[in-house]
Amino acid sequence: MNDAIGELTGKKLPDAVIASSFKNIKVSYDPAVSTYNASSQHAVDVGLLKTVPDLSGIVDLRILNKLLKAAGKSQVSADNLGQE
Repeated sequence: MNDAIGELTGKKLPDAVIASSFKNIKVSYDPAVSTYNASSQHAVDVGLLKTVPDLSGIVDLRILNKLLKAAGKSQVSADNLGQE
């Protein structure tokens, strides 16, 4: 990973920074759909998008939720942006 960072930026990060950063990564099954509208608005605010896109139907969590349920885990929300 650090090689790729070096290639992209021209300078690698110290190994200690890379090692400590992986301690802060939290793997999640939740695609955090509730953040999509705010992220779209932020993109408009900084000029990356001209208008907030219609995100209706952007996610289909049916398969994921079926697997989570079968594993005894909490299902995730489509936050009215698709199917659960």
